[in-house]
Amino acid sequence: MRSPPKGIRMGHWLSLAIREGRVRSLFALPSGEVWSSLGGCARKVQEALTPGPAASLGWRQPSQVGGLGSAGPGPLPRGPVSSQQQGCGSSSYRDGMEWCPRGWWCGPRPRLRTMTCWLWVLSLQLLLLPAALPPAGGCPARCECTAQTRAVACPRRRLTAVPDGIPAETRLLELSRNRIRCLNPGDLAALPLLEELDLSENVIAHVEPGAFANLPRLRVLRLRGNLLKLIAPGVFTRLDNLTLLDLSENKLVILLDYTFQDLRSLRRLEVGDNDLVFISRRAFAGLLALEELTLERCNLTALSGESLGHLRGLGALRLRHLAIAALEDQNFQRLPGLLHLEIDNWPLLEEVAAGSLRGLNLTSLSVTHTNITAVPAAALRHQAHLTCLNLSHNPISTVPRGSFRDLVRLRELHLAGALLAMVEPQAFLGLRQIRLLNLSNNLLSTLEESTFHSVNTLETLRVDGNPLACDCRLLWVVQRRKTLNFDGRPPACATPAEVRGDALRSLPDSALFEYFTFTDPRLPLSWPLDADLRGEEARFQRDATHASEPVPKPGAEEPHPWGLELQFSLRPHFNLQGLCGLLPEGALPEAPWSGSVALVAEVPELTVAQWLVEAGARPPEEFTKTVALLLLQLSAALECLEALGAALAELRPENLLLVAPRGCTATGPPRLLLADFRRIHPRPPGTPGIHARQLGRLLRELLGPGVPLATPVATGLERLAAQLTRVRPSAARTRGALQALLWGPGPELRSHGAPLGSWLQVRRTMLVLHLAERAVGGEVPGLEDWLCCEYLMEATAASVDLALSLLWD
Repeated sequence: MRSPPKGIRMGHWLSLAIREGRVRSLFALPSGEVWSSLGGCARKVQEALTPGPAASLGWRQPSQVGGLGSAGPGPLPRGPVSSQQQGCGSSSYRDGMEWCPRGWWCGPRPRLRTMTCWLWVLSLQLLLLPAALPPAGGCPARCECTAQTRAVACPRRRLTAVPDGIPAETRLLELSRNRIRCLNPGDLAALPLLEELDLSENVIAHVEPGAFANLPRLRVLRLRGNLLKLIAPGVFTRLDNLTLLDLSENKLVILLDYTFQDLRSLRRLEVGDNDLVFISRRAFAGLLALEELTLERCNLTALSGESLGHLRGLGALRLRHLAIAALEDQNFQRLPGLLHLEIDNWPLLEEVAAGSLRGLNLTSLSVTHTNITAVPAAALRHQAHLTCLNLSHNPISTVPRGSFRDLVRLRELHLAGALLAMVEPQAFLGLRQIRLLNLSNNLLSTLEESTFHSVNTLETLRVDGNPLACDCRLLWVVQRRKTLNFDGRPPACATPAEVRGDALRSLPDSALFEYFTFTDPRLPLSWPLDADLRGEEARFQRDATHASEPVPKPGAEEPHPWGLELQFSLRPHFNLQGLCGLLPEGALPEAPWSGSVALVAEVPELTVAQWLVEAGARPPEEFTKTVALLLLQLSAALECLEALGAALAELRPENLLLVAPRGCTATGPPRLLLADFRRIHPRPPGTPGIHARQLGRLLRELLGPGVPLATPVATGLERLAAQLTRVRPSAARTRGALQALLWGPGPELRSHGAPLGSWLQVRRTMLVLHLAERAVGGEVPGLEDWLCCEYLMEATAASVDLALSLLWD
């Protein structure tokens, strides 16, 4: 509404405006301007009608008066009643203000100009009442209007149609929980500024094409909880700015081709809780900006990869309560932008196929309340960007070793309520950035530290609701009980009986010595044996202590007893399996041999021979690099033995053992352990390269005939295998050659005569920058980084030149 023309008083202008229909709604009243213009009139009313100060009239300041934040007069004061006063037209004037039974004013007749001001003050007070009581014609009778937000709310009013008289300036219209049956093209035509429309929980069974055509600014449309069975073409015409459409809880049976083709700005679509049995191939055509789609509680029995393929920008897909029995390879392959996938309550789903997630780069995956019985390791293999994985409430009983080894960025893993009875050692191998692990409400009796790649990154652990045995296998949890976050649900002991029901966090430090240390020398057997070992390894386990003892095969040569004595005298080394102690003969009556048993801190789970079988499918570059790293570790162990005058009788893949890198959170090569000390003999004098030929044979056996020489590392390993047989270098020189092959300069640098000292300085600087960059991203150096640092710390220009000569001369 425009301001009054110059020379016309505000009161007269308002009167004309109301009579002529120009003031039709609360939204047209410039209340602040009106009161500022009438301030003079208000003061004149006070001066004319009050003999004393203006305060005696009871005038309120703007902050004291109700309405739309405007000022206005307070209630009229009452004075003494005089029987001589019969009306408001008396010419006499009395002191004070009096109340008349037949009129509202009994004082002297004020001046006409002042009375006019007072009348318009009262009129304006009525106009500026709260929004719940707008003037007739400004808001529908059964609705509530709010001027500040341009909102009209008519919920639960038993309306059978869109009400008349809705202000044209309305931006938000709520008509939910009424009895509207149909929407026609003209029903909303008078609301061109509408931005949000809520028609939820009506009985709408039909929407005519073009019903929303006159709402170009509409951003949110809610049609949830109606009786729609079909969306006809053209219903959503000209809704170019719509970003949210909710069609859930209707009776939709089919989504026709091009149903949503005009909704180019739509970002979120809800079509769950319908009777959908079929989605046409082009039903989602035109939804170029769609970011979120929810399909739940429908009668769909299959997903159409072609229909989903139109949603190229889809970021989140939620599929809940569906009777779909399988995920096919082509379901999601045309959704390259999909980041969040949720599959919940699919009772018929028993397996996640290996190729079902192919082509996706998910950051969040949830597969819950299904009937899958195993971790879908094959399907997860290529999801390297995954940061959150939820496999809760599935009948998964075991987590095998390396189930998540390729999920290098995973931060949250949920396996709650999954019937877990066992988490194998190194089950979480590769999870170098894990922050939250939820294994609550399962059947676990323990969770060993060897299960993890590293526990150093773990911040939140949920193992409540499990029958935990509080012994030394949980010592790592108890030691961190003050800093580890249990999310308000600390785990409690189920056994032994003395601490049953006690929370781990509340256990005193004295309990560490009573319940979390190994005291019983009699260890129950835990099979199976690794039959491929030259000296078979029998493994016994109780709590966190392991026992291993080489058992000669029938007919095998009796090992030299000096090797066990040497093992006791060795200093700690990263790839020599050191002894923690010995159990005397007879301590294990159930053992299948006689003699002492060696106690070791780590028990390998894999031999190099077994690793070769698993690693055969890896890319040649990755495979040859891992072979070089394993051989480098072996050379370091042999260098240590040669320095002590010892030699290993036989180097074979089945006699070399592998464990996960200890204390590292980064993925990388397995850690090689030299453990067969019963096969070690004193080295004959004058034989510096006693292990060279064995290393050459082992290297050729590891590479095999099928490895193509397509990488520089493979070429260098082939040349080194030949040099080991011909030159017979020491283990120390072999280690230097492998270090140069992995991290040293190429042969062209040496052929040009470039100074190797300068190269070393540059290489060390680059390594520091590389490690700093990774540290900023939260990564922790792994075994390969440690080996590289060791090389660059020890290397000199002379040693690098000597190593290059062995490789390339």
